[in-house]
Amino acid sequence: PALPTNSTNTPAITGTWSPATINTATVGTTTYTFTPATGQCAATATMSIVITNLITPTFTQIAPLCQNSTAPALPSSSSNGINGTWNPATISTATAGSTTYTFTPATGQCAATATMSIVVTAQLLPTFTSIAPLCVNSTAPLLPATSANGIAGTWSPATINTTTAGTITYTFTPTTGQCAAPATMNVVVTPPIPAMRYTTISAPSNTATQLVARSIGATYLWTPATGLSSAIISNPVFNHNQQTEYTIRITSGTGCVTVDTLLVKMLITTADILVPKGWSPNGDGHNDKLFPYTINIRELKYFRIFNRWGQLVFETNTIGQGWDGMFKGQLQGIDTYQWIAEGIGNNGQVVKRAGNSLLIR
Repeated sequence: PALPTNSTNTPAITGTWSPATINTATVGTTTYTFTPATGQCAATATMSIVITNLITPTFTQIAPLCQNSTAPALPSSSSNGINGTWNPATISTATAGSTTYTFTPATGQCAATATMSIVVTAQLLPTFTSIAPLCVNSTAPLLPATSANGIAGTWSPATINTTTAGTITYTFTPTTGQCAAPATMNVVVTPPIPAMRYTTISAPSNTATQLVARSIGATYLWTPATGLSSAIISNPVFNHNQQTEYTIRITSGTGCVTVDTLLVKMLITTADILVPKGWSPNGDGHNDKLFPYTINIRELKYFRIFNRWGQLVFETNTIGQGWDGMFKGQLQGIDTYQWIAEGIGNNGQVVKRAGNSLLIR
C-alpha cells in the first residue's frame, strides 16, 4: 500500500516519508520516517513495516489417472491451509498426456501460486487370438479370462453359444484397477452342409474307376474301405468286383460333419475270346498272324495251336501275340489248324474256347 500523506491527528499533520514508498522486495523489518511539512508544530514520526515470506501452498500429488476414468476433485485448500482456486478448475481425463493445473490463493493470504502436473495414461486395448468359425452344436472353446497382453476381465455373454448359426459379438470388460478399454470379439457359427446321395456309378469289375466326393471338407472318411485305394481322401480309386454302397463322412474346417452316400454298381460285361476262321501270313501287314481277340479278359492263361496230327506248333500267354505260320524254321502249308485258349475275365470268370482256323497262302 502507499504510505499516508496525512497523519490521523486532528487537525491532520501533513508531511513526507523516507523512504517514500514501501519496498516488499526483501524480507525483514524496515523503519520509515515521517517528516511534517514546514509551518506545523509537529515532530517527526516513524513506522516499522515487516515484510514476511510468501507461503507456498502444498498438495498431495494426484497419482496418474487412466484415460476416460472418473477424475477426483482438485482440493480447494492446500495441506498447509491456503485457500484458493484452480485453473483449469477440473481434471480432464479425455486425452492421454500430462496437464499442469495452477492454484491461485484467495486474496488476503500471504501465499504464492502453486502448480500440479497430472498425468493421464492411455487405455490399453485388450488383444485376443480370434476364434475360428465353429459348427452348429459343436463343443465351443472357453473365452479367455486374460487377454494376450495380460489384461484380466469378464465376458458378456460369459460363454460361447453354438446352438444357432450366425455371428455373435462377445464383449470383454477389464476388471477394476486396470487402465484398459473394453474389447469385443466376433464368433461365427456355421450350419453343416446338407447331406446328399451322389449319382450311382457303374464300374467294370476289377477295373480302376475314379470316385470323387464333394470339395466341402477338410477331412474325409469313406466307409467301408473295401475296394478303395484310400479311405481318407476325397477322390479314391475304386477297384473291386462287388457292388458297394459307401458313406462319406466329410468334416469341414469349422468341425461341421456332412455324411454323403454313393452306390457303386458292377457294370455287367461279358468276357470272351474270339479267334479268326483264317489268316494269311504273306507279309503284307494284314492278317499275317493268328491270335485271339480278347474281350474283357484281364489274363490270358494260354493260346495253343495244333496241326492235323495233334502236334503243338505255337503257344503263348501274352495278349496280342500270334502265330505267323512258321514251325521249327519252316513255313507250314495250307491247312486247317486246331486251337484252344483259356483266359480270366475282368469279373474273375474263366473263359475257355476252342476251334479251327485255315492257313491261307
